[in-house]
Amino acid sequence: MTLGAGKPLAAEPPGPMPAGVESRQFHLDISVQNNMTFGSLRGEDTRNSFDVDYDAGRDHKFEVNVSCGRRVTSVVEAFAGIRVHRKNEPELDGVRAIAGVRTALPLGIDLDAAVDHRGHPLFEVGSAPRLAKHPSLEWRANSEREFHANVNYEITRKLAVTAGYDTTHGKGVGLRFKS
Repeated sequence: MTLGAGKPLAAEPPGPMPAGVESRQFHLDISVQNNMTFGSLRGEDTRNSFDVDYDAGRDHKFEVNVSCGRRVTSVVEAFAGIRVHRKNEPELDGVRAIAGVRTALPLGIDLDAAVDHRGHPLFEVGSAPRLAKHPSLEWRANSEREFHANVNYEITRKLAVTAGYDTTHGKGVGLRFKS
């Protein structure tokens, strides 16, 4: 389900770096719930990114997205990769090549617009606003009629309790780990 997986482009625009020096960052985010697990791994420098996003349920339905991106501006990124989808939806299941753009919209909303090698368009919007010091809400919806929402309560900077709903995998509670 997750092309962008909640990685806000506008939250941390790349700052100026001294000549010949690039800032490299790695982000890992994994949620383990009683009904499913989902997460993302992102490596990036000031211009390029590499993403692996997944969701997998106890019902053996899953989706994996792997993409490489290149920043065009501070809020627009072009990307290409592959999408492996197995959710008992014959028109969408299988391995697909994808290409698209990811951009940050006002109010902290992210938009991914992509097309696969069969010409099937995919649009996804989402956000992950912090509600207060510890609680946050994350949500994503896409043009394949998938919706995902989670409420997270941060215990430490790297650990949170999470509860949510996913149209494919149902309701669940669990833990979320971040690096």
